[in-house]
Amino acid sequence: MNKLFLFTLSALFLFSLGACNDPNQESINKMKWLEGEWIKEEDGESAIEIWKFDSPLKLQGNGSILVNGDTVFSERMFIETLNSEIIYTAIPSGKKATEFKLVLQEDKRLEFENLEHDFPQRIIYWQENQNTLNARITGLVNNSFKSFEFS
Repeated sequence: MNKLFLFTLSALFLFSLGACNDPNQESINKMKWLEGEWIKEEDGESAIEIWKFDSPLKLQGNGSILVNGDTVFSERMFIETLNSEIIYTAIPSGKKATEFKLVLQEDKRLEFENLEHDFPQRIIYWQENQNTLNARITGLVNNSFKSFEFS
């Protein structure tokens, strides 16, 4: 009985060590700077993104654009591990989900990419100070490069 208990306890301990060393978990934990409510208001238009940890391995976001108080765009976003890769999933209201693979992670910078998507093909987040979240979406539209930046 004691041997079975010790074996089970040892196995659980080793399993938990392996989970702690998961590079994707470490990468997602380093994204804590994304958490919060980010609002940009200008000329009657508000761009809002709210990010929070849904679980230790999953960030959940909600984004919306309001013009004179009316919502003209909204989407849900997730950053999580899928098939051993870190994926950003965007689900605009009334549309299908689109996945973007994490291609670059630096201290306070994230870049996600999906070259098969019409627009955007790249989503970039970075933070220069604690009070501001910057975002840029880029890609080709009719063979012409387009870029929109938010902060």
